[in-house]
Amino acid sequence: MTDATDLRGAVHKATEQFLAGDAPALIDELTDALLVVSSRVAGLRSAVAPEDPVAAELRAVDEAFAQSVALTRKLSIAIKALQDPSGYVGVAAMVRDLGRQLSTSLPNGVALTVRIGSNPAIAAMPSSELRRVLAKLIRRTCSCMSDRSEWVLEVVDGGATDTHQRAIRIVLGHDALSAAAAADAADQVRDAVNASGGWVQPCATLGQGATVVVSLPTPC
Repeated sequence: MTDATDLRGAVHKATEQFLAGDAPALIDELTDALLVVSSRVAGLRSAVAPEDPVAAELRAVDEAFAQSVALTRKLSIAIKALQDPSGYVGVAAMVRDLGRQLSTSLPNGVALTVRIGSNPAIAAMPSSELRRVLAKLIRRTCSCMSDRSEWVLEVVDGGATDTHQRAIRIVLGHDALSAAAAADAADQVRDAVNASGGWVQPCATLGQGATVVVSLPTPC
């Protein structure tokens, strides 16, 4: 049986390496981590009496974290200003990169299948944002996996529909993924995907697990 802790650890390591390929994405991850710690320090401050000597120390720590968050946000803005302003990303190449990171990290009993066509699959989304979206989806969908589970990561060049323009679709899921977990994963990335003009939806098939489908507009 695949140990859930081992799997989460392997997934976290692989996605950290994947995020390290893009500086803004890594800076955003650092900002999120600092905000979590700052929030916990604020909680401790509220539980300590103002006259307690520890209160002053906690206030100093909280202020230091607030300054750190401000600095990382400024750094993120500065780095993004130096990047390619086009706002387009090659989805196929990025998904291949993620697949390589995962395939060398997953424990025995968990398989990964990556399906990508020959098309570079250009999408209208900043590369750092797509990296964060993919990393979040991988982390959110690694639950419930067991021996002989197969993760499927697919890039599909989709056509236009009556309600949406032509789009690149990224499909991620596995046979043990529940509909509720797929919906939660979709919710975690919806704001970022919508901000780029895309859309995301969970899909479940009775007895066959579930997937999360991210659709991104393409200029091609």
